[in-house]
Amino acid sequence: MRSCQLSIVPVALAVFAAPPANAQQPAADAEQIVTILKDAALDDSLFEFSYDSPNSPVLPLIGVTNDQITRVDSLRKFGINVLSGIGSGDAAPAVAIDFSPYWLLSTAPTSLWDYRRQSALGRIAARTKVGLAVSEGDKGTGKPSSFVASLSAKLLDAQDRLYDADFDTCIVTGAVGRHFKEAEAFVAAAIEPLPLGDRQVAAEAKYAEFAKAKETEIGKAYAECVTQQAKRMVARSSLDAGVGVRMSGEPGKLRGLESSGTILWATFATGVLGRSAAREEGPLGALHIRALAHVRYTLRETIYDDAFLPQGKRNALSLVGGIESVPSDDPKRTERLRWSLQAGWNRQNAVLPDEEDRNYWRFLGSANFRISNGIWATATLGRVTGKGIDDDTKALIGITFTPPTKASAITSYYNSRN
Repeated sequence: MRSCQLSIVPVALAVFAAPPANAQQPAADAEQIVTILKDAALDDSLFEFSYDSPNSPVLPLIGVTNDQITRVDSLRKFGINVLSGIGSGDAAPAVAIDFSPYWLLSTAPTSLWDYRRQSALGRIAARTKVGLAVSEGDKGTGKPSSFVASLSAKLLDAQDRLYDADFDTCIVTGAVGRHFKEAEAFVAAAIEPLPLGDRQVAAEAKYAEFAKAKETEIGKAYAECVTQQAKRMVARSSLDAGVGVRMSGEPGKLRGLESSGTILWATFATGVLGRSAAREEGPLGALHIRALAHVRYTLRETIYDDAFLPQGKRNALSLVGGIESVPSDDPKRTERLRWSLQAGWNRQNAVLPDEEDRNYWRFLGSANFRISNGIWATATLGRVTGKGIDDDTKALIGITFTPPTKASAITSYYNSRN
């Protein structure tokens, strides 16, 4: 039912403005939207578009959403990321490990020079991640136990941050490089009058003194290179692919495991307009656009009823495509308009007694216009139509804003600039 209303509900901060690297993010409930016009959908999930595998592909496969995941970063230097989550009804703890076999098994130190000189297959191996997850389910409700394994990889060097020579150029020829040269001159002048035997200790002390005095400036300069690298990555071509396998067993005990589904996915994205920071002449000069395509196929997924009794196996296919705006990598240009157009085709066979086969299309368009720092006007319009669903429309017009929060030095720098 469509209604004109004035209400405030929380929305995800990342939808409208991704903060720069190392910035302090405000609390998730700090982002608010004043709804001016709302046409609520019968099934919001039909309007959700996803191009990529989840941050941790394995936990969602056992019923844990990304906002329920807790990450433990203490083992990241070994290529391991330990995660945990809570399943349906907060009654089924789940624990997972994401790790990179390349970095985990590497015993010899690998320099950046060595990494870039190895074969393309070697770099793909370095960008490959394995995920394992376990959930004991819940004996009280009958929710089955689960074990999930996944394998995913970024296949193109264009999305490899370690392979990005432009980042080196930013560091060497930009503000960071100038600070290094200043440090060398500062230390050289300080130790020149000293005896040779005292120079090494004095040089270390002078370097530390310089770094402390210039800590904020160096941090801002480095963050600028990281930010510009992230913007370049958005417009570059990428191809990500993965596979996940799930096994289910007895509720409350991880035994009697049987195959309960396999999922395969792949995503391709590339910039199509405005991939250079240079201002181009003509009406398309200010446009920065990338196109995306995603395919996801689920094979023989076990479907359970409300009592967690298996009803049969389901196959499902999802094809998604779209175009969206991306920010310019020109640091002097402020992003004022963010928009996206998406379309998808979905097919899944019926399993439960009250179901029928689904074969439907869905469309979604959204636009966000920056009014001022932290305030955006937003509009969304979506439509789903096809077999096995009720034809539906979703519309939203509103104003999104972020209340003032205490920001880090880096956040303050970017807010003052943009």
